[in-house]
This record gives sequence, C-alpha cells and structure tokens, in this order.
Amino acid sequence: MQIRVHNATDRGIREVWLGASGYTDSEPARNLAAGATSAYIGFEAALPNYRQLQIVMEDGARYLGIADPKPMFGQDDLPPGNYQFDISLINDEAVVTIIQQ
Repeated sequence: MQIRVHNATDRGIREVWLGASGYTDSEPARNLAAGATSAYIGFEAALPNYRQLQIVMEDGARYLGIADPKPMFGQDDLPPGNYQFDISLINDEAVVTIIQQ
C-alpha cells in the first residue's frame, strides 16, 4: 500500500506521522508547504493500525486527524492500492479526506 499526504491548509506542515500513540515507526511526511503533496510512503497495512495522524504544523501546533475509510469504502481498512490523505483545518480541527489514486 502506498500513501501520500496533501497539505490542503494555508499553513506549512512540519511533520505528519501515521499512528495512534504519537511518533511511531512509520516514516513521516515532512516539510509540506501549503498546497504541497508528499512523495508516496509504503506500508504493509495502513489501516486500521494507522487510522490516526499526528500532525505538527510549522508553528509547533499539533493536531490529531482521523483517516476513516468506512464512509468511502464501507469497511474499516483500505483495500490494496495507492491513496492520498488530504489534510485540511476546519474550525481549528484537522480533517482527513482519503482519496483513492
């Protein structure tokens, strides 16, 4: 499975980590300017183990985003393939939209 991260905010993102308990062994997406997209990062299985995204903005603000495939795919994990996680900030809350590539 390949995942890339798109910064759909108007602020820079320092790091995005996939994992529920802070920094995990996942490789982070780093230094994403507003509107930028990371390279693909490979995972053996991305969800449900990596459902939560730890997001650190350039100014140090931290957010927790949830990548929930159930509304789009009707199941708790993603089928094999390539995906983009779009990260937005709405009312100072991180919103993650999953897009199958």
